[in-house]
Amino acid sequence: MLKIPPIVGIQACPEEFCLRYNLPLHSEVSEEFLTGLRASDEDDMRRGNYGKLRIPGLVRMQEMGVPHSTRFQTWAEYFSTLPPKELPTLLDIPGFQAAVLEEDRRYSLGAAFGQATRILENPFRISDLAHYVDTRDANSVKLILYYSRTNCNDSYLLSYAATMGRNVAGLMNEHLANHLWSHRQDFGLSGEMCDEAINDVTQNLTRDDCVEAHSCWGDDSGQICGEQREQIPVGGLRAKELASSIMTDKVKFYSQVYLLASNMKVIEDARRLVGYEVPDRYEDAFISQFLALLQNREATIAAVLSWGDRLFGESGELPQSLGVRAKNTMRGFEQYVSDFAGRLRTMGS
Repeated sequence: MLKIPPIVGIQACPEEFCLRYNLPLHSEVSEEFLTGLRASDEDDMRRGNYGKLRIPGLVRMQEMGVPHSTRFQTWAEYFSTLPPKELPTLLDIPGFQAAVLEEDRRYSLGAAFGQATRILENPFRISDLAHYVDTRDANSVKLILYYSRTNCNDSYLLSYAATMGRNVAGLMNEHLANHLWSHRQDFGLSGEMCDEAINDVTQNLTRDDCVEAHSCWGDDSGQICGEQREQIPVGGLRAKELASSIMTDKVKFYSQVYLLASNMKVIEDARRLVGYEVPDRYEDAFISQFLALLQNREATIAAVLSWGDRLFGESGELPQSLGVRAKNTMRGFEQYVSDFAGRLRTMGS
């Protein structure tokens, strides 16, 4: 079971706030329109995943404090309202239009900006600790660690490691990936994962991510033929967009093991900065829980290790496929990831 902080309240940004800061708006629509409005299959699947993992699900518009006869803008609609001087710059970004369409496909009911109130065991995030470690602010680090666990004893890091190992096992077992978990701000110091942008990537996990290298690109019908000339329906996606989607989902899915594990290194560095002891082999607590709960263990471990080599190998440069956010987060953690992968290989064999 994932450790997700419960949401006790959520409120949409007022319309005047959205207008002032140029955010997506919510607009009045007819009752007939609302009656015909329904979530996409992917949105419905995400709701099912949330319920299965006891994560707060999709929030109805009325629960966000907006009128019943209201719907939120899609990203395509939002960008169409931008001033003409801003739009050409965005359209020049490679893949921008495809990314907008993909996001609207994933979140078919539109984009809502607001504020959620969550209950966490600890108000601090990994990003808070990382900031003060980077600036060598030992006093602030000591205060955060002291607040996190009484006397900041060795069991804190071991407890955090075990919690994150359970979290990762839950994600891998259900074929779930979260494209925002490359931000350290989305992790609480008590092991909570504080963002619910979860996607089920089961379908793309079974596809060949190298399809672009050996496929014959035909028309834009939304189908491709690979080495064995298998027809793959992809809805509105064209072949190159499908190849990108497959790679993106696989990178998100397999890299999250290393992204979540690297949070432990932030805590380790914090403890060393203020002179606290660091328990030997604390990562074993993460790996032990991960292995104990992991289904289809042998194949999953092999894939995790293979993708670890692919994404964090010895090339000296993190690959573009990892994404800008994840690259920024993981830069400087390459050796830790290599050591972690080695330990996972030993314990998982």
